[in-house]
Amino acid sequence: MSGSETENVINIREFCERIVQPLLAEFVGVCLLVFISCMASQNNFVIDVALAHGLTIAMLIIGLGAISGGHFNPAVTLGVALAGAVEPTLALCYFIAQLLGGLLGAALVRGVLPPNIYDKIKGGSHCLGSSVEPRWAIVAEAVLTTLLVSTFLLSTVNRKTKSNMAPLAIGFAVAVGIISGNPEMQKN
Repeated sequence: MSGSETENVINIREFCERIVQPLLAEFVGVCLLVFISCMASQNNFVIDVALAHGLTIAMLIIGLGAISGGHFNPAVTLGVALAGAVEPTLALCYFIAQLLGGLLGAALVRGVLPPNIYDKIKGGSHCLGSSVEPRWAIVAEAVLTTLLVSTFLLSTVNRKTKSNMAPLAIGFAVAVGIISGNPEMQKN
């Protein structure tokens, strides 16, 4: 192999490690998160749904986090990009991979569930309770998303507060967000 051929192989390997593998990890991670979370919404108990979300996030960060950083959420990716821990171009690619992974996860839920159950759980979507005003739901979503992104940044990016317990802390942030953001104790 000549010097330029070896350099090309190294460049391809580096491209796969820096770009392709992280994008695949985000795609697969979000696909699994959406699938598991939507499937868990068949159970109308908020604690069960919150645990499914939180434990799934923790599991995915443990399994795939070393490959992609374990964002699995566009808000987290935006926060990490604003913190300077990921290049803006790669963050944009993460957004696309996350969107496509979410679409595949939702399609799998649609394919797996019988129509009557899928319709009953509204595809696993989160719906406002009858007593929740949309403006306050937006405020709650903003506060709880800030909690998630802050937890992620503090436990994975910040050198002073980085922790080996990051997957657990982030999973807890997701679970707490679902529990506290769900005052009527119902998912659909």
